[in-house]
Amino acid sequence: MDLTGSRRIRRLKIYLKARFMDKRKSVGWRVYKTLFNAIVSGVIRPGDRLLEEEISNRLNVSRTPVRQALRVLERERLVEIIPYRGAVASTLSYGEAKELFEVSLSFEEFICGKAAQHVDSAGIDRLRDILDQYERSYANRNYENMQRLDYTFHIAIAEIAGNKFAQEIYTGIRAKMNIISIMTLSLINRPRSTLNEHRGVLSALEKRDKKLAKEKIKDHIEQISMVTLERLKKRPY
Repeated sequence: MDLTGSRRIRRLKIYLKARFMDKRKSVGWRVYKTLFNAIVSGVIRPGDRLLEEEISNRLNVSRTPVRQALRVLERERLVEIIPYRGAVASTLSYGEAKELFEVSLSFEEFICGKAAQHVDSAGIDRLRDILDQYERSYANRNYENMQRLDYTFHIAIAEIAGNKFAQEIYTGIRAKMNIISIMTLSLINRPRSTLNEHRGVLSALEKRDKKLAKEKIKDHIEQISMVTLERLKKRPY
C-alpha cells in the first residue's frame, strides 16, 4: 500500500519529523536511521511503498540522500526496489520466516548466554526500564511503540553481551525479526505473552544464570515462531 492517501501518513509525518533531529550526524545517515526505525517499529509496514519525493518532502531534504538510504535498506533486505514501482518495505514468505527463525534462535541463545556472564546492575536497570515502558505501551495499546521497545530490548541484550561482531550481525537479523513480529503483536494475548517471556529472560539475566537465560530466550523465540509460521501458512502476508 502507498504511504500517501491514508490516515497512517499523518502518523508517519509526525514520526519522521520527531526522529529527524540529530544534527550531529550526516543527512544521509539521518534519513537512513529514520527509515530504519520506522520499519522496525511498524510505522512503515511490510508492503508499504516508500516514495522518494514524499520522504524528501517530509524530511525537507533532497532526493539524493533518500535514494542512498533506500539503497542501504535494500542491501539489508528491509526494502525491495522494484523496477517501475520503486521502493517497497520488504515482506517475508513462510519459507523465509522459517529460515530466519532458525538463524535467530542460534544467535539469541549465544547472545543471552554471553549477556548473563557480562551483565551488571546498570544493564539490569536498563532492561527493566525498557520492559516497564513496554507494559505501559501495552496498557495503551500502542503497538508501534511495543514494536520499537521489543527491538530495543533484544538489541540492549546484544550490547550487554559485549561481542561486537555478533552484535553487528544480530542487528540485521533482529530488524528482519521485527518485520514478522508485526504479524503477531496484534494477535490475542501475544503482547502480554511477549512481555511475560521478556521478564523471564530478564530474571535469568539478573541471576547471572547462563543456562536459564538461554532456556528462556529459546522458549520465547520458539513461541513466536510457532504463532507466526502458523499464521503465514493460513494467510501469507
